[in-house]
Amino acid sequence: MTAPFTITPGAEDRYAANVQQRQITFLNGNGDITPDPTEFACAAFGAATGTGMPPPHYVPFVSPIAWARLHRRRSDGRAGGPVRAYVRIMTRPIEPLMDLDGWSGWEYRQDIGLCEPSDDQIEQTPAMCTSTLLLFCLPTDRLWVPVDAPERLTAADATAAVRRVVELLNERVQPVVERLEGDR
Repeated sequence: MTAPFTITPGAEDRYAANVQQRQITFLNGNGDITPDPTEFACAAFGAATGTGMPPPHYVPFVSPIAWARLHRRRSDGRAGGPVRAYVRIMTRPIEPLMDLDGWSGWEYRQDIGLCEPSDDQIEQTPAMCTSTLLLFCLPTDRLWVPVDAPERLTAADATAAVRRVVELLNERVQPVVERLEGDR
């Protein structure tokens, strides 16, 4: 099975340009590039998956992953707090909804996973796909520590941070996806 999170081959230059365009998201309260690994990881992953970088994203979301976000919880205002990962995974309908009259499920194809129905299909019968939201913290001590911050923002640091985040996400999410895929 392919890992749930991957990096698009050949997209490094486009990602580096997007990082520079989103430089403000890498700034700390002093206006410097943040050397804090938690803040840096959130900004780097946001640049890899978010707006400003036309598809294919540096880290694309592929079925069954609907989306993923990182947030740094600042409940006490201190730097270095945990990074919360929110990952939405599409699943087949839960048991009470499986045979609900007037609704169909999404087709599952082995090569690409769940397939969103076409307009023609949903004009005939509405379709239902349920999801589950995973919430977990990334281990702070395993995040990439930016080498060039606070002096400058480099593509090398941002790329290394994203690669580490992808590795950590896959460690947590892959067993869940494998279980879901095994139930098909």
